[in-house]
Parts: sequence; C-alpha cells; structure tokens
Amino acid sequence: HQRGRYSEAIRTLEEALNAARVTDYLRGEATALVSLGDVYCDLGDLHQALDLYRQALRTARQAGEAVVEIYALNAMSEAHRLAGELDKAWDLARASLAASQTQQLSFQAGLAQLSLGIICYERGEAQEALGWLGKARQRMEQSGAKQELARVHFHLAQAHFTLKEFQSARRHLLRLLALTDELGYDQFIAVEARRARPLIQYAASRRLGGDRFARLMEKIEAVPTKGEVSPPLDTTVSTPLPRLEIRALGTPQVLKDGTPVGKGEWQTATAEELFFYLLAHPAGQPREQITDVFWPDLPPARAKSTFHSTVYRLRRATHMEILAFDRSSGTYELNPEACYWYDVEEFEKLLKVAPQSGQSRVEALRQAIALYRGEYMEGFYSDWCLPKRRSLEERYLGALSELAHWCVDKGLYDEALELCEKALQKDSYYEEMYRLMMKCYHLLGQAARVAQVYQRCATVLAEELGMEPAAETVALYQELMAEQ
Repeated sequence: HQRGRYSEAIRTLEEALNAARVTDYLRGEATALVSLGDVYCDLGDLHQALDLYRQALRTARQAGEAVVEIYALNAMSEAHRLAGELDKAWDLARASLAASQTQQLSFQAGLAQLSLGIICYERGEAQEALGWLGKARQRMEQSGAKQELARVHFHLAQAHFTLKEFQSARRHLLRLLALTDELGYDQFIAVEARRARPLIQYAASRRLGGDRFARLMEKIEAVPTKGEVSPPLDTTVSTPLPRLEIRALGTPQVLKDGTPVGKGEWQTATAEELFFYLLAHPAGQPREQITDVFWPDLPPARAKSTFHSTVYRLRRATHMEILAFDRSSGTYELNPEACYWYDVEEFEKLLKVAPQSGQSRVEALRQAIALYRGEYMEGFYSDWCLPKRRSLEERYLGALSELAHWCVDKGLYDEALELCEKALQKDSYYEEMYRLMMKCYHLLGQAARVAQVYQRCATVLAEELGMEPAAETVALYQELMAEQ
C-alpha cells in the first residue's frame, strides 16, 4: 500500500480479513477493515472507504479495541474531509481526540490533531491550523512515528504556503524530504499532495531538493483512481446485508435478495443446518455448545477447527457479516442488523397475536395453515430440531382443527373436510378429525361416506396400533347411523 501497489494490498488485506473472520479474531478483523478503508480512501473511493471504516468501528467496539476504534474515527474524519464535508470531519476528529486523551494515547491524539489542522486550513483558518499542526508535530516527534511526522511537515508547509510564508514552507518541505529518505519511500506524500499541487509546483520551480518535487509531481499524476485498480478477489467485503427470505417449514430454503442459495453455495449440509440452528436460538449460542451439538465425537481442537470452517462456509453462502459474535458472552447469533422474513416466526406470530374469535382469527388461521408447507426442517434429523418440529406440528394440527370446527359451524362442509384430510395426512391417528368428517358427511346426507370414514379410522388404528376406536368415536358413529 505505502509503495503504491494497491491491487496487491487489497488482495492481501482481504485474505487477512477472511482469515480473521474464520477464526473470530475480532482485533484482526477490525484492523484489516480499517486498512482496506485506507487503501480505498487513497484511491478516491470514499463511499467504499467509509463503509469499511464503519464496519471497523463496530467490530473494534465489539472487541474492546480502543486503539483501532479511535483510528477508525479519525479515518472517517479524513474521508469526510476529502468529500468536502468539513463539519462532519471536524466532529469526528474531535471525538477521536477526546477518546485518545481519555485513553492517554499520544500517537492517536497526534493523528486527530493533524486532521484538525488540515480541516482548519481547508476552512481558510491557516493560522489556527498552525496551532493544531504544531501540537501534532510534537506528539509525532515524541512517538518516533516518521511517516506521520513527514505528513505533519507536509501540511505545515501547506499552511505556511497558504499564508504566503514561503521561507517557513520551504523549511518544512526540506524536513519532509529528509524523513522520506530515512523511510525509503514517499508514495504516501504523493497521495496527500493531490490536493496541494500549487505547493509542489512551487517547490519544483525552485528546484528545492533538486528534482525531487518534479518527480513527486509525476507520482501524483500516476496515482490510480478506483476504476484503474483491479477489483478485489472477494467482493463480499463491503456489500450491504442482503434481504433474506427464510423457509424452514418443509424443505429448508434461504433466498438472498430473491435468489435461492443453492446447495453448492452452502458447500456442506452442515453449514446450512448451522444457519437454521442459530436462527432457532436468537439469544445466541457459545461455540462449545454448538460443537457439542454438531460434532460431539470429535476431539476439542478438531471440533473447533471444523466449527470455524463451517462458519466460514455459512458466511460465504449468505453474507460475511450475517453472524455476530458477542465477545462479552462468547456467543454466536444472527446479526441483529440482518433484514429477513422467516416463515416459522410468521407462523407463530399469526397464531399468537390473532384475536381469539371472529373473522380476523379465521384469516390468521388460514394464513398460518398456508405457511405450513411441511414439517420443520424436513430432511434433517438432528436431535436439536425434533422438539421444535413436534411443537410446530401440534400447533399446525390445532389450527386445522380450530378452523375445521368453525367451517362446520358456518355450514362450509367441503372446506371442513379438506382441513380434516390435511390433518390426517400429518397424523392418521387423529380421531377428532375422523369424528368431524363423519359429522360433515351426516349433515350432507351422505350416510355411506359416514360409514367409510369410520371404517377407515378403525382399520388404521387396528393395523398400525392394534387398537380400537375410542368410545366417543364409536358412540358418535352409532348415533349418526341411527339417525339415517
């Protein structure tokens, strides 16, 4: 990056970012994000840079990494300044300075003071800028940060040049050259100087440092823009969280912005199952609990490694930020900022919040029944999903029964019969549904169908359970047949 090899820097930092995410190394993730932001900022892609800085800020706060958090605040200030948003830039730089002073971080305070100085002279307040830049210079000299000290001298030269104090400007430029000689590179100055061409042209015309500033001007013109740099290997870094449509009733399916996530994208069935497992535990689950559920027979080290690789596959299939890790509790959960629709949540909500009676209740029951495309997590047989599967099936059967009885009361016998058949497809021993079907056929005047339903019930119970119909079922059948 500092030597102008931007494409290589992006690729390397994205690899570091992915590695940090796989291992849940939050400090490494925050550092990689903020470093990527610096590259994109130098390339003039300020929108991308700000997005990365914001991600870095959130991750640093989650990890409790004050140094990276303060750096991200100042980096955001720089990006807003370059975008011409000086008031936002000023507020962020002041926030960075206050946090630095609270944490007693001298170098970070110097960076914030440097930013404040640059903002001042860009506002036309060059004299005030010299005060801030002088403070920054003192801190950088104390910390031995040669590159940042070189930046301070460059901006001191620019502030003096703005005030037409040319001798002072030349003095700081010569100090800048001495520092870049010690560093062995000056690409960072080429980036800084893009907004200070008159100063560089002045130094070149006076042959300050020989032809050094003439060559620096050539480097300034050669700094690429965002369109001239090869795209990163992994373009998932700064994409916003997608809109997810999640279905777990029937065959599990995830749609990302309307497009199904295929089996090949999950790579393994376990990655897909882990996504739904975490969705079923919104409060989060610690890694140790997850590995006990999914890999109970593996040694701890191998289980941990398998867990991280599975999490990586899950993220690649959906979004690299779809999961959040709560450092204080050590738990993994679906990112609270994720935007999604989930059929199980909708099903449960319809049955919970609907009125206990009336047309609104009926409509809620019909919607809930329509959502139930099949059993929960169909095709998956892990122990964790079985209690939820039974619970949802019971609620589904309850909804069918309730709506079927309502239909009988309203004389909607055909609809009631359809609902009873749906219930018996899920539970062929559900005698209440046989009894309700017999009532429907009786009311329709179809005695032969009443007998067929009773015989069907008796056969199923005898062949599969070795039982006879309940006394209530027998009594109802005899009563209905006697009335024919």
